[in-house]
Amino acid sequence: MPMSDDEIRKILTDYDAELAEATAELRKRRAERLQAVLDSGRSQADIIRVTGKSREAVRQFLDPAAADAAAAAKRNARAASRAS
Repeated sequence: MPMSDDEIRKILTDYDAELAEATAELRKRRAERLQAVLDSGRSQADIIRVTGKSREAVRQFLDPAAADAAAAAKRNARAASRAS
């Protein structure tokens, strides 16, 4: 028996939910590991120099909530530019 439209849609919605959960966990782990770098006596400037990432990127790496807010702002800006 063929899968229903709802079953097919559920495959994608399940994937999106699983991806969001995994991404959140990875961001949290990255923040904890980078915080350990700071706790070891290194500076945020050291992280920036070693990784080549911007100050803003490192700030977001250390604060997953800031990364989520920046991503939401970027999504909203893209949506607004498409709407106009």
